[in-house]
Amino acid sequence: MLDVLENEAELKNLPFISCETCTSHGSPMNVYCFDCKMVICSSCVDQDHKSHKHSDVSKTSDDLREQLQKDLTSISSRKSNSLQLKEKVETDHKQFIKQIEESEKVVLNRCEDLKERVDRFKEMVLQEQAILKQQIIQDLDKRKREIESYVAVYNNYEECTRNLMERGSASDICLSFAKLHDRAIKLQQVHEPVADGMSLSVFNIRVGFALIGSSPLPVPLLS
Repeated sequence: MLDVLENEAELKNLPFISCETCTSHGSPMNVYCFDCKMVICSSCVDQDHKSHKHSDVSKTSDDLREQLQKDLTSISSRKSNSLQLKEKVETDHKQFIKQIEESEKVVLNRCEDLKERVDRFKEMVLQEQAILKQQIIQDLDKRKREIESYVAVYNNYEECTRNLMERGSASDICLSFAKLHDRAIKLQQVHEPVADGMSLSVFNIRVGFALIGSSPLPVPLLS
């Protein structure tokens, strides 16, 4: 994942050809070399690329544009999934806060009924719940930040690819296809975070009571 994020800046600097005339031969750059992933002229073919696989740049750009569209659709779908995961984590976060607050009220009410002995126990329970609350919130926030990092990566890919497809010439498409397509493949191989590692069952905090001798003492039951 780190490697994917570190290479994100490369997509911001996709080259756009300002001149479609070969600087070496003065001929139109109308051939795409698959071996070198370059747009060249017919003279370049005869000079340096004769043994390479090459094709007319217009025809090639149509094929590559079709593949880029498939890549873009796939990445957009993954982005949508990430956003759904983010929404689920945020919902879990809210539900947990609500449940922990209700649990705290139960603890406080019962501690009032049991006076001094319950007050001492109340402090212990609230400390345990505070630790649990902090741990779970930190985990949920971590999941949220991780998902947001995926969304940022997918946004960047969408922006760069759409910019190329909308503004780029046939030569531009051919020149940048390999980098964008390879990027899409890597993004599709990245292990995305999932929100099924923590269910709401961990939020079910309940307080029970047990009789110890003749005095009722609260006993924390965390499930």
